[in-house]
Amino acid sequence: MLISAVALMLVLLLHSGPDTPLFRALRTCLVERLAGKLSALKRHNIILLILLPAIFLAGGQLIVLFGPEFLMLYATNLAFYLDAMIVSSLLAAATTVRSATRRVRARLHNLLTRLFGIPRPADREARTGPVAATRAENDDDDWRSSLMAA
Repeated sequence: MLISAVALMLVLLLHSGPDTPLFRALRTCLVERLAGKLSALKRHNIILLILLPAIFLAGGQLIVLFGPEFLMLYATNLAFYLDAMIVSSLLAAATTVRSATRRVRARLHNLLTRLFGIPRPADREARTGPVAATRAENDDDDWRSSLMAA
């Protein structure tokens, strides 16, 4: 009864004075803010809002009917997630170990050089250009030269 009376008062107020400050404040609170929020919703949110109450109402029956499939899907997703986390953590650990090994080698080399005067290993020598292959004149295994001679 109280809700009906409040609703009737609001209808009479809104009908009698659309340009009053109270009407503008009520329109802002009750209409414009809600319309702005509803217009910001995406299509997938609206579908979720429609399906979610049905899932809540029939959730027990859905779990009974589709329980093993949901469980298997959840376990598969969890396994993929755990595999990705393990691989990424192992790669991060390998990178950390590699950089730490380089730092320790450099410091150990500096220490050994200072203590024992061990020289630094020689840099790689510059490579010469490719050496042209020479053929022996009496190479009978090369079938191309025998074809050219004929």
